[in-house]
Amino acid sequence: LAKALKQQLDLIQSIANERELMTRGDFNEAINTVNNTVDNISSNFNTFKRDSTEELKRFKSEVTGVKTGVLDDVANITKSGVYYFDGTTRNVPTRNTNNSNGYIQAVMKDENNGMITMLGAGYSIEKYRGQLHGRWVSSVPVKLWSGNLIKGQTATLAGNCHDFGNLLIEVGYTTNSFATELIGIPSNGGRVYLNNIGMRSSGDGFKNGHLDEVVIQIKDDTHILLEKTLRATGDEQATNSDAYISAIYGIY
Repeated sequence: LAKALKQQLDLIQSIANERELMTRGDFNEAINTVNNTVDNISSNFNTFKRDSTEELKRFKSEVTGVKTGVLDDVANITKSGVYYFDGTTRNVPTRNTNNSNGYIQAVMKDENNGMITMLGAGYSIEKYRGQLHGRWVSSVPVKLWSGNLIKGQTATLAGNCHDFGNLLIEVGYTTNSFATELIGIPSNGGRVYLNNIGMRSSGDGFKNGHLDEVVIQIKDDTHILLEKTLRATGDEQATNSDAYISAIYGIY
């Protein structure tokens, strides 16, 4: 368009040079052509400016901004960015209460492959070949249950224990009321045996003391039974104890 405008101006100059005097009709025709060319340049420039501004806004939003609305499904993420999630979002893991809603950051190589992180919650998961790969992995313990669980009682967990690699269990033993046990998670129906040894004072020294054994059973994905709490003192036979569980966390 700029080239066309120059050609029109050159034409006016050429006519003026050849004829020395232009007729009103020649002049008006030349001016109208120039005006139309200028209008086209202005229109195209405004369109380019508007399109460029919108493209810059879109690019800035994708790189630095939070996507509008609530994320419907983590599996639907195809672009890098920050997404807001809440209790309606699908494919999110069991979370601590302070992470009931928040933000998910995605770093995508392409629409089918990337890493997804739940900000502030310690969770991450990979998207591989268009699918969420494996399970969410957390470096922050997630509280699944808390209270005072004694022998014969069952804890109902806030989420599936098998969504985690390990459980952290807070246990109150005879000689250690603040023990924390890290355990692997067996299949449903499997049992885990937790033990604690404490010495007894004897005059100015110590001797064989208390041996505690706590047995838990993974009844199913969301229920854990405290099956046995036993204590043996010295060479005596084991008897029931007052051992208890105060909290269960999922991690890794």
